[in-house]
Amino acid sequence: MTEATPTPDLRTRLRELRKARGWNQTYVAKALGTTAQTISRLETNVMTVSTDWLVKFADLFGVSPSELISEPGSDSVDVIGHVRSDGAIIATAPSPLPVNLQVSSGLAVKLDDAMGPYREASFLIATRLEDRNLAAAIGQTCVVENSLGALWLAKVIKGFEDRVTLIPLTGSAIQYDQKLKWAARIAFELNMAS
Repeated sequence: MTEATPTPDLRTRLRELRKARGWNQTYVAKALGTTAQTISRLETNVMTVSTDWLVKFADLFGVSPSELISEPGSDSVDVIGHVRSDGAIIATAPSPLPVNLQVSSGLAVKLDDAMGPYREASFLIATRLEDRNLAAAIGQTCVVENSLGALWLAKVIKGFEDRVTLIPLTGSAIQYDQKLKWAARIAFELNMAS
């Protein structure tokens, strides 16, 4: 679904709710038992918003977690594949995962194993960056498709000219000199295990 005016993403929604209440980051940090720096990192997507943080913010703002990530008319994202331990994504036929996002270009991948800060069997929900904004992927953990059509979960590092280096979240081989077709920045982790 494409919209003329895109809805805000999760980090913007956190900032909007905080500012609407007249709170600064220090106030929110004290209320949540953390630092203002952590709140800033969560609001600017330097740090991924986990489901634990999502629940904490929802409680503080007096809303349901789904209200932080919901978009009217959207009730799922497509799971596009599963991530192997080396960071390679094995594409599958898209299947819907019931989760509401504040963006129209969400996707998800399922982890086969724990990787970096993410737990085994969890879903990583990502927001696809517009083609003209691929520079926003630099320094972020993203789902990416390279020019050869391979899908990866990796941290994206700036390379030479329009190329990037993909750093896997495990000790796997680094992918140098990659040209990206698209990138989707990880917004949060969803662990549906009971």
